[in-house]
Formats: sequence, structure tokens, C-alpha cells
Amino acid sequence: MKLQFLGAAGTVTGSKYLLRGEHAQLLVDCGLFQGYKQLRLRNWSALPLPLREIDAVLLTHAHIDHSGYLPLLVRDGYRGRVYCTQATYELCRILLPDSGRLQEEEAEYANRHRYSRHKPALPLYTEADALKALERFEPQDFEHEFTPARGFTAQLLPAGHILGAAMLRLHSAQGSILFSGDLGRAQDPIMRPPTPVAQADYLVVESTYGNRHHETENPQDALCAVITRCIERGGVVVIPSFAVGRAQALLLAIGELKAAGRLPLTLPVYLNSPMAADVTTLYRQHQTEHRLSEAQCAALGRTAQIVNTVEDSKALNRRKGPMVIIAGSGMATGGRVIHHLKAFAGDPANSILLVGFQAAGTRGAALAEGAQSIKIHGEYVAVRAEVASIGNLSAHADAGEILNWLSHFTQAPQQVFVTHGEPAAADALRQQIEARYGWRVSVPEHLQSVNLEGSAPASEAAPRPSQTLRLHRIGIDTYQEPVLFLRSDCPVCRSEGFESQSRVKLSLDGRSVVATLYTVNPPLLGETQAGLSEAAWRALDAHEDQEVTLSHPDPLESFAAVRGKVFGASFSAEDLQAAVHDIAAGRYSGLELAAFVTVCGGQRLSLNETIELTRAMVDSGQRLHWQRELVLDKHCVGGLPGNRTTPIVVAIVAACGLTIPKTSSRAITSPAGTADTMEMLAPVDLDLPSLRRVVERENACLAWGGAMNLSPADDVLIRVERPLDFDSEGQLVASILSKKIAAGATALLVEVPVGPTAKLRSDEAAQTLGQRLREVAQAFGLRIEIVYSDGNQPVGRGIGPALEALDVLAVLRRDAGAPADLRQRSLRLAGRLLEMGGRAAGGNGLALAEQTLDSGAAYAKFLAICEAQGGLREPPVASYRQIFKAPRSGVLRGIDNRRLARIAKLAGAPRSPAAGLELHQHLGAQLQRGQLLFTLHAESPGELAYAAAYAQAHPDILLIEA
Repeated sequence: MKLQFLGAAGTVTGSKYLLRGEHAQLLVDCGLFQGYKQLRLRNWSALPLPLREIDAVLLTHAHIDHSGYLPLLVRDGYRGRVYCTQATYELCRILLPDSGRLQEEEAEYANRHRYSRHKPALPLYTEADALKALERFEPQDFEHEFTPARGFTAQLLPAGHILGAAMLRLHSAQGSILFSGDLGRAQDPIMRPPTPVAQADYLVVESTYGNRHHETENPQDALCAVITRCIERGGVVVIPSFAVGRAQALLLAIGELKAAGRLPLTLPVYLNSPMAADVTTLYRQHQTEHRLSEAQCAALGRTAQIVNTVEDSKALNRRKGPMVIIAGSGMATGGRVIHHLKAFAGDPANSILLVGFQAAGTRGAALAEGAQSIKIHGEYVAVRAEVASIGNLSAHADAGEILNWLSHFTQAPQQVFVTHGEPAAADALRQQIEARYGWRVSVPEHLQSVNLEGSAPASEAAPRPSQTLRLHRIGIDTYQEPVLFLRSDCPVCRSEGFESQSRVKLSLDGRSVVATLYTVNPPLLGETQAGLSEAAWRALDAHEDQEVTLSHPDPLESFAAVRGKVFGASFSAEDLQAAVHDIAAGRYSGLELAAFVTVCGGQRLSLNETIELTRAMVDSGQRLHWQRELVLDKHCVGGLPGNRTTPIVVAIVAACGLTIPKTSSRAITSPAGTADTMEMLAPVDLDLPSLRRVVERENACLAWGGAMNLSPADDVLIRVERPLDFDSEGQLVASILSKKIAAGATALLVEVPVGPTAKLRSDEAAQTLGQRLREVAQAFGLRIEIVYSDGNQPVGRGIGPALEALDVLAVLRRDAGAPADLRQRSLRLAGRLLEMGGRAAGGNGLALAEQTLDSGAAYAKFLAICEAQGGLREPPVASYRQIFKAPRSGVLRGIDNRRLARIAKLAGAPRSPAAGLELHQHLGAQLQRGQLLFTLHAESPGELAYAAAYAQAHPDILLIEA
């Protein structure tokens, strides 16, 4: 079995676990991410596998962070069953449509009040999507054994927490695994305690309160004190509450306080959550799951007045206290409570009472941390009201209760994975389990995969405790390689055995990076300081003097296959999956990356290895899915300076109504990549939601693929290939196709320039590459066409990001002096795509492309795309130039593309975007001595001189024959 953590790793939200068996793949929980924006953005990302490959979904319970992604899953193509308990199904019938309605209402509100940057703001999914998802449910009884998919049997065991909440125990031929779900409390006032479990080979356990112990004070006493203080001020108590579990606990407590005479019987209490009211009725239908009597269940419905309509909800904001308002959501991430916070947070007479866990990045967490203002509907609302918290009303087990539940295991699991907790909580629970039971425990990272076969025995020594140092931004640019600087006499170096060139894992607030260590002497750093390069600083989103945890990274087991390849062994699919995952996660050093690139070089990868490398690279990141049958894309294998056809082609194709979401790479071995050039004209670092909005609006985009985590391993490999000036056939094919497959293309046009100094130097080599592209594309169901083009000379005048951008603008604007060769090549490629897309019959695409360009429609579409991506900008101009003239009269017979590109790179391209080379002549030109050949552009005099010296030393780069 293989387990991948798609959520709830480093956070308490977004629970999703992908379990791959011998014959089937199961998704355990399907929750939404909540809290920080970077977490919420994950909700817009596709899962790292086609949804048709998921055989079943199993839910532990109905809370949105465990079930809320289901409507999206079903909308985007999942057609399997969803297994859960009967109560979970009934709760999902309430919660999921409500979630869809809220998403629609918030998007509509954002559009109406224009506070969202997205135009238009779109709901993640709709109420209709949620209703469709409910059709996939198949409820199961507690403790009933069933078969969710081939090779697996499953049982749902009572977990306490809320109605229907379950632990999930799965059995297969490879062993058993238990998912704790959210564990309830032994002494919960409503729910029964979680079922003791004696054995499982593997355990995934939650850690929401892994570093906390609930207060021993009776929660009713604390609740009574807060409400009483507010009543005495004549204020309003606003209680953000989850509709399931927490709302019922509050109603029970307030009802009992009133009955005991501790709160006035006349105190108005409003339950502003029709959903919570609906949930409350379910307690009478599932009497065996909780402790409440029939009379207590009935009393819950009488404690508060239900607020059903939006108008009645708004009317509450105009009322004066004293009164108590209980409203969703529990972490104030949405729902009606945010309108009440907007109305009442600014008055010191009022109280805001937090009664459950508040995930980092939520409004609830901000309030708990003492925020003086909170952002609501695009505006900051002052917080002057009293903010109080009651932790022991939580339905989550605390650290001690989790440890007590674990004590029922009669033998140690082979491996325990601690999830569903903020980083500090998860690590604290890990340490407590190791200390008390001596089990083998780890805290997984987001998207990490682990192989569950052959795990080391639990008796192995636990990892040594990690150590912390204070961060210092040392101000050294190491390009994209994370580097750590420590003093050689640093205590951590001595205790952990770190030395220069060691690989060190740095962890900070749920983020981690593996960096290469360099040691320094005083006084550059203090003994307790860790200096970070710019790349490492960005990766950790660090701040000065934060404490970072240092530890040894996990052994790089995947590199054994790379060593084997050196000695003639073949890569298996598992080898490549492991290696690419480690590469994408930043676990390979620069030397190890260079070794991987080298063993894949030349013709060393077989067809099957190339297919599996492509698959692994796709799986290493996000994958886009478009709700369209035809999605076009194009690519040029490169090696030809200039040739910046893509922006022109995309504008023409999109102007004709076809969809072409173009994601491009930055330069690998050339002076500019498409992303480098487009960045001169518009922002290209689009995140996934932004890209979707641009494509929905304009049918196209021109973005950098690396910003969206599409085939991220490819971007890491590019970092090594660029300085080595190195490409190989297998990696080239995998690089091209992994990006296109991940971007959601269904039809791809690939241009292969052929020439004596192009990347492909012979027709035979070009045909071989074309055939390999077709074979690998076929394995993924991708339609592909290959165009072989003239690679004898550059296309266009500019070589370098800004200079190529000027060529693009000249063609699109139909300038009289626009490069004719760039125009014609762009038209031919666009015409072929128009034929592939059915907009033109065979042979008629070129004419339609010409008409679209000449009418101005293509330029208008290009401007619209740029505007949607952030606005058109003019390319920069270099400060230093040097012209080169023909040394003699004659005919220009040859151009060395590679060395011409090298001149542009020596001048600073693509790192210095205005740098490069402007070519004034093309093959066949009749030249006079002293006639202009090319102009060097640079952003510094040193780079200009460096490039000029190389050009002067190689006068045959442009071959002139008499």
C-alpha cells in the first residue's frame, strides 16, 4: 500500500488521504482547506491524479473540513460511491448544500460590492453541485464490514466527536490501517467516548489539541461568567459556532444554566443558523450515539429562538442587548456570524465568545490572538468588544485524552502518522507518543507519499530531537538553491554532526525546506543564529529572529536508483516516482540533481522510462482540468534564437474562439523562454485561480507554468540544465509533455526546428524525437501533431526577453517594419491549430489566421489577455549597446545559432531582461563592407565587453562569402 497526504498535513483543515492498494485507490475524507489564503487556494487545485482512478471515497464525519470538497470532486468527474455512517450522510445532506449556497452568496456579494480582486468572483461550487454529490452516498452501519473497492474491506467505528463521526479501519492483503478521524472526548457532555482499538499495522491519528490539555473548570461556569458580565453591561454576546456539535453543546449548557437560575429565564437567545436547527432534530433520530435523553433532545429545540430568514438575521443587528446570538461559522470564516461581528465587534459593551478550535489564518484565530481589527468584506472592522475563549467546550480530544485512547493498543503499530494539527501541535503529540510508548512516529508533509510495505519495526530508535536557532537574513543570492549558513562552532553543528555541504532540513510554521549547509567564521553570525540565502528565506516565508527547527532530512533512498542507472540498471516506475517526488520537494542537492540529469542524458532513457518519467513529473504537482472537450496547446522544442511565435499564435487562436491556456517555461539553454518574453509585456506569475479566471474570460492565457506548481520537478531540473547548457531526448520529451498534460491540454502542436546549429541538427534526429513525442503522448491519450521547420537561422530580429517582446508587438500591431519571418511562421502555426480545432477546414487555416491578424482582432485579443493578467507594459531598453559591422562584402551564407545565442547570454540574457542581441541581417543577404550586422544590448558595461570580446573572437558566427 502507498499513502499520500493530500490534506491535513501541517494544518487542521483539508483532510484528504489517498490510499493506493494493489487493485484500487481510496480517498479517505474529502475536506476543504480553511484559514490562510495559501491554504484556501489549494481548494482550487486539482488532485494529483485523474478522478476516474479513485475507486471509492470514505468519510470519517460530516464537518466541512472533512467532506466539503466532495461537490467539486463529483462535479469534476468522480463517479464512484461515497461511504459513511447514516448520521454522516444525513448531516451532509444539510451541510453540503448549505456550503454551496454560502459560496454562491459570498461570490454574489463580492461582485455586487466589488471588493474582490477577481472579476468576476466565482463560487468554488454551487448548491446544485452539492445535491449532485449526495447522489453518490451509500451509508453503512457502525462496525459493519463492507468492501468499498477491490482488495479492501472496511469498518466504521464510533469516534465520538459529533453525530456519525467514525474511525475508519481498512484491511488489505498488505496489512491494516486505522484513520482516527476526529476523536471525541471521554467525558463529553453529549457524545459517547471513542471506541477503544487494540490493533492496526498503521495508524493515522489527529492532533488538533496535540499540545494542549483542556481546562478542568466546568465549561458551564465559564460560559455563565462571560454572559453575565455582558448582561451587566447591557451588551450582546456573539458566539461563532459550528452547526454540528458545538451549537447543540451551547444550547444544552445555556438551557441548564437557565433552569438552574444562573441565567435569567427572559434572556433572549437566538440560534441564527437554520442549519444548526435542522441538525438538532437529528439527535432524536440517533439516540444510541449520544448521552442525551429524549427530554433533553426536545429541550434543545426550546432553548433558543430560530432565526430563519436573511431579513430576520439583519434585524438582529439593529437590536440592542442584552441578548445572546449563536451563529455559524465556528471559526468566523463565513456565514451569518460575520455580519454580526461587523455590527457588534466595535462596541466595548459587547462580547465575542470563542468556544472551539480556531485554525491559523481564520478570523477566529485573529480574534483569539488579540487582533485590534479583522477584515470583513474587504474592509477592516475595529474590535473593541470583549473577546473571551472557552476551550473545554471543544468536541476534540486533547493530548492526554488521545494518549489514553492509544493505550488500548495491545501491540505497537509499525508506523504512526500524526496529522490534522498545526505544526507545533502535531510535533508535540509526536514527541509524547514516542516518549510514552516508544512507537515509530512521524509528522508527514503536504503531498508526501509513504510506502507502507516493509516499514522498519517500531522498536527502532526514534529520531533525535530537533534543535532550534534564530533566523537571520544574510542577504546572499544563491539563485534558486536554498543554502543555510551556520558558524562552524555552532552547538547544533557539534551535536548533530553537521559540516559544510551537509543537507539540513529547516522547519518553520508548517513549512520546510532542505538546504545545503555552508559554515562561516565569526563575527558574520552568532552561535545561535542560522543565516539563510534568499532562496531559503523565500521558501520558508521567514521573518527575522523567528525560531527555525533544524534536523537531519530523511535518508534520500530514491538516489540509489540513480546510482544504479550509472551502472546500467533501468529505472522502474516506482524509482522514478520516488526520485521525482524528492526532486520536487527539494531533497536533492545540486550535485545530486546534476547526477540525475546526466544519467538521463543522451539516449539513456527507454520508451517506458520516458513514459514513467513523464507520469512522475505530472504527478509531482497540480493538474488542471477544464470543463471543455477541446483544449489546445503548442510548443517549440527550442534551440532556435528568437522564434517567439507563441504570443502571436495564442492571440490568433483565442480570437477565433478556441481555448488555448498557454503555460510556458523560462529559458533553459536559450537567451529567453516564452515566459521570460511575456513577462516583459504582462505579469505571468499567475496562481491557479487567477489563471482560471483569465481563461474563462479570454479563452487563453500566457503564463509561467512554474507559478502554478505544474510539473514542479521540471522547474527544479531546469535550474541544473541551464548552467550545464544540457538537454537530453528523454528529459526533453518528459518536460514538454508533463507540462502540457498537467495544464489540461487535449491537443498539442509541437514545432521542431531542424538545422546544423539548432537543437535538432538532422532530419533523422528530428524524426526520432517526433516519433518519441507521439509514442509518449499516445500513452496519455494526448492528440499531437508535429511540425518540422527551418532551423538554419534565427526567426525575428530580437534575441533576449525584451528584444523578442518588441518583435511580438511589431507583428501584432502590423507595423510596417515587423519581422516578416516571425509573422509568416506564426501564421503557419496558428493556421495548423485552427485546423486542429475545427475552426478551419484542412488547408484553410493559414487564410483564417492571416485574416484574424490583419483585421486587428489578434492584437485586440492579446491586449485583452494582458489586461486580464494585470495590464500591458512596455519592454525595458538596455543602457549599453555596441554595433557590429560586416568586415567584408559578400553574401551571408551561414549563421551559427548556438554561438549567436551564447553572445546574447554573455550580454546578460535572460537574467538581465533588456540584454541580448538584435540581428539586422538574415541568410542570403547581399552585404557591403561596413554594413550593420547586429547590435549587442547589455545592462552593464562589463557584460557588454564580455559578450563583445566573445563575438570578436568568433567572427565566423556570421559566415560571409564573397
